[in-house]
Amino acid sequence: MPTAGEVVDGFFPTLEEILDAFDRGLLWMEVADRMPKPHQAARLFGSPARNFIQPRIFDGLAGMVHLRLVESGHAKPDIAWSGRPGLILPELWEKGMDDAIDAAVADTPDTAPLRALLATSTPGRVPA
Repeated sequence: MPTAGEVVDGFFPTLEEILDAFDRGLLWMEVADRMPKPHQAARLFGSPARNFIQPRIFDGLAGMVHLRLVESGHAKPDIAWSGRPGLILPELWEKGMDDAIDAAVADTPDTAPLRALLATSTPGRVPA
């Protein structure tokens, strides 16, 4: 089994593997420490370091969730010709995704809310 940070045969960890790592307490020791930081932020540690990197982890995790939703047919592109393009998400995800991801990237991660939402996005189950 690969250790945290290893990429086997060019494949990156799945969303579930990342959430499993968060559950094992590796978010701040393994994931956050490996993320690139500007020179000024590289000297930060403890709470200031977490405050700096947490939004970037949130964005990365949200991107992976968006990819999952698109792959499963639960999200559709929003071209938004007059604004910024994005995704049209199911109402359940619009209401709960940010809070679920916030819980997953908290100082003490709780992936249960995000896993519960992900359970609603199994392939073939496209909500109306």
